Amino acid sequence: MNLKINFQSYLIKITTYIIAIIMVLDSNSIYSKSIYSSSLSKIEFIILIVAISTLIILSNNINKNWKNYLLITSILFGYIFIYVLLQRNRIAIFTGITDLGKFILMFSLAYLVYKNSKKPFLMTAYCNVVFIVAIVSLIFWIFGSNLHLLQPTGTFLSKWNELDDYQGVLSYYNLYFETQTLNQTIRNSAIFVEAPMASLTFSMALCLEVLYQNNTKFHIIKVLVLIMAIISTVSSTGYICLLLTMGYLLLTSKSSNIYLLIVKTTIIPIILVVGMILINYFLSQKLNSNSGFSRKRDYINSFIAWINYPFMGTGIDIDGNFLLPSGIKIGKFGYSNSFGRVLGENGIYILSLYLISIINSVYTSINTKDTKRLFLTFILIYLFITTQFVNTYLMLFMFSLIFVWKPNNILNSQVN
Repeated sequence: MNLKINFQSYLIKITTYIIAIIMVLDSNSIYSKSIYSSSLSKIEFIILIVAISTLIILSNNINKNWKNYLLITSILFGYIFIYVLLQRNRIAIFTGITDLGKFILMFSLAYLVYKNSKKPFLMTAYCNVVFIVAIVSLIFWIFGSNLHLLQPTGTFLSKWNELDDYQGVLSYYNLYFETQTLNQTIRNSAIFVEAPMASLTFSMALCLEVLYQNNTKFHIIKVLVLIMAIISTVSSTGYICLLLTMGYLLLTSKSSNIYLLIVKTTIIPIILVVGMILINYFLSQKLNSNSGFSRKRDYINSFIAWINYPFMGTGIDIDGNFLLPSGIKIGKFGYSNSFGRVLGENGIYILSLYLISIINSVYTSINTKDTKRLFLTFILIYLFITTQFVNTYLMLFMFSLIFVWKPNNILNSQVN
């Protein structure tokens, strides 16, 4: 009997780690934007179907009310499917169906496996996978990109979006890639197409680690490594997320230790002030650069698209130069942030789903006095507004989770 339970627990853990790995790879990793991206996405989808089905069958925390699940899922499926069918061509419809399939998978995972789990094991697995990515990237970034003690082993072909051509980037054993520089300094983009994508992943892992993994083994080491990884990306988005996390810890930490109180009341506020000054400097420099101008235009173009097509947006996968009825072209939009992409392409019709998820999570957090959930929701909003990770498994799962999440303390000790 014990052997059966141990095997089941082991299988759940292995399956969960597989899902976490796919979440990381799907978050705009360089592999997902390579010449093999189409095959990789299909393989990931099939593996996820098997993995999530396995978790649903084996999980002790499975929600028994299938009637409610089927009702909610049917409503969501029908609502989104109507939007997909109204798209302008077969390619857009196919893309919409693919994204709908990804959403149903992630919603099912959140609802049927983690709805009542206080600390979803997927968070632990995700943090550990990102921790390994962070360590590997820091080793190559320090000893390769900066000290040049390690040399690139080849090039890797990838592209950021469908309008770009494939470009070769320097690769270290296909485990670390040099994709971006800033003032002749190579930014740590790890296995992602850009440093901001790496910063997004490291920031999300840091947030989950601080909020829900503070009693786990090697917690302090993981936090320090993730902080170093965020700093090495030289991304203002990551820096602000880091400061917000430190601010949260400052406001919520409770300790009678005199030394910790001194740090809390003196050193940490100084670090926060200095950090805000540095971020302000970086932002002012960035906004005056070509990159900053491009980001501003992205937001502006998104709002122009939404104003002209407020209900259903311009349509799925509009990559740029969309022609308005007046004959005026809208510039490219939605390439630097998720909010602009959803607002411009999908309008209030799809954006409302994200807003409902956010409002429900904020209401539940306040009602239950759950500051951790409230802060997690705030970080999701921040990353949604500043970073592009639309329709990734990570984004779809997190927004699904905060919508359905009703932790049950009785299930604390279970592996879910």
